[in-house]
Amino acid sequence: MREITSILEGLPLGVHIIDQLGITIYYNKACRAIDNIPDTTEIVGKPINHLVDEGVLSKSIGLDVLVTQEFLESIQLVNGKRVYSQGTPVFDEKRQLKMVVVTCMDMPYLREMDKKLIELKDHNEKLLKQLKQYSVNGDLNSSSKAMEIVKKMADKAAQFDNNVLITGESGVGKGVLFKYIHENSHRSGKPMVTLNCAAIPESLFESELFGYEAGSFTGASRHGKKGLIDLANGGTLFLDEVGDLSLPNQAKLLRVLQDKQYMSVGGLKVKTSNVRIIAATNNKLDFMVREGTFREDLFYRLNVFPIHIPPLRERREDILTLAQVLLDKKNLTYGMSKTLSGEVYSSLMNRPWPGNTRELENFIERLVLTSETNEITLNDLYAIDSFGSQGEFKPLKDPKLELNSYSEMVDHFERETLSRLLEECGSIKATSEKYNINESTLRKKVKRLKVK
Repeated sequence: MREITSILEGLPLGVHIIDQLGITIYYNKACRAIDNIPDTTEIVGKPINHLVDEGVLSKSIGLDVLVTQEFLESIQLVNGKRVYSQGTPVFDEKRQLKMVVVTCMDMPYLREMDKKLIELKDHNEKLLKQLKQYSVNGDLNSSSKAMEIVKKMADKAAQFDNNVLITGESGVGKGVLFKYIHENSHRSGKPMVTLNCAAIPESLFESELFGYEAGSFTGASRHGKKGLIDLANGGTLFLDEVGDLSLPNQAKLLRVLQDKQYMSVGGLKVKTSNVRIIAATNNKLDFMVREGTFREDLFYRLNVFPIHIPPLRERREDILTLAQVLLDKKNLTYGMSKTLSGEVYSSLMNRPWPGNTRELENFIERLVLTSETNEITLNDLYAIDSFGSQGEFKPLKDPKLELNSYSEMVDHFERETLSRLLEECGSIKATSEKYNINESTLRKKVKRLKVK
């Protein structure tokens, strides 16, 4: 009881408890402050109606609750302040009134709390918006010509409703590209549903994709179940790892792509599909077609708009850009302000990244969470190499890319960027005008960095 009293005394909320006879059994400091009653005035042990009659307390909502035995709330003027009060009846196991708990708080304090809650809500909405921007658009930021081509293809694919086939190694960002296309299409705001074809058992594929009617098979829900095509109606269905589908299930998928029609398992009614299909695979489907493990007709149905994402090791100029984007993303997620030292950037450039962008994101997240200071150094990186990854991240000994200092890393990055901009614009003068760079400064940089 002593612990409870200590807690109640520390609350900014006024708490006044009276028993079933109207006798005060508890009255905390916040109540005294609101009612402007000195500590020397006895409140506990006295009937509340006497305290009100004597003018010690203003009219209390507790008296009304004693009569009605119902929850009540009111706003009163107490000592020139507007006070919000609530009266709550407390009953015993026989539904007999045991006590009344009155809580009160002055309106200025409530308004301040409302203001803080609104500010917190606005902050959270802004944070969610930023996180969504990073997850959909941020991960497509790049410095490489290869990824610029991928992004242009994705922008083009977003304008139409045709099927898209995204190919690339595991971890290159096929799922990110799917979200980018959906969010930039006219179907944005509609459902975005994913089916991992490699993770679902072959026998369940049809019921998951098309749904089933009540009682259509043993163990089926008596209410039936909607399929993913139904759930994605009007939106986009992402078939991840589509190359892992069995031949029988490939045939079932083909009809939807051909006729835009399907039937739920156990159903008799033909349904029409209004869903866009985007598929992805790390398999070489054209080879699988030649081997007879993937249907040729399905391949051509899926491969209307092919987009291939090259692995990270083939577009190393993206490593620094992605590392910074991912660092910003993790700082935002965890409320931190970590930075990467130049030596860490250099080391990131020299790593093989067999897991591609997914591996880089995982690595950056571990650095953010395990580093002791705001600047992430080589010591933090070595700690992960030694203890977190069993030495799986080893520098790549490529003499063309090995950068030994921060200045070399910056020069390499600037050289690649200038080379791409000059190729895009055709001349130093055009590049200077388009990107608002002083022409004389640009010429000096091109000469110093030996940009071709």
